[in-house]
Amino acid sequence: MPVDALGLGVGHWRPREHVAEAGRQVVLAALDAERPLDARIQLDALVASSPHKAEVRAFAGELDSRIEQSRQRTAGA
Repeated sequence: MPVDALGLGVGHWRPREHVAEAGRQVVLAALDAERPLDARIQLDALVASSPHKAEVRAFAGELDSRIEQSRQRTAGA
């Protein structure tokens, strides 16, 4: 089910048009689906394109750490 949520979220999310929290939730959905590469792609898009730079900076470091942890778990599986 997390993969379905990720597909739905990515299909409707536009980093320049939506609030930063929406992008954060897309990244978290990718992590829940155990897809760290997708999480990285979405976080990078959020950082590059969101007009809400201060909000993104507030949580980007935490998401970056979680992506790295997920990547290591996935690589070790």
